[in-house]
Amino acid sequence: MRVVIRAQQQFNKQYHHYATSLAELVHSGSFTKRMVDPHRGDYITGFQGKKNSFVLTMTPNHLDTQHRSFYAKTTAKSTPTKKNRRRRFPASEVNFLFVWGRAPRPSAERSDARP
Repeated sequence: MRVVIRAQQQFNKQYHHYATSLAELVHSGSFTKRMVDPHRGDYITGFQGKKNSFVLTMTPNHLDTQHRSFYAKTTAKSTPTKKNRRRRFPASEVNFLFVWGRAPRPSAERSDARP
């Protein structure tokens, strides 16, 4: 997720809008062509991009205590106009939320576990 968010920030800095697909992000930052496939590893990637925002979800193939789902939503605070076209976009807000999964509970065998 961090690679996609950093690639989107670099893409936004260069082109003054976010990428609308993962394929547009290839060669932005450390985002490679292999990362475009949404079914890699133990997670399925969901991506919805617009010119001024994007939503990224990472959902595990099998929900269990070892795999959590992740969600990131970013929106630009303002869009450039003719007057402020040369002005850079302000820093965007990135919100990370854990959804659909629960963190594993500490085991009773650990010495630092709460009673």
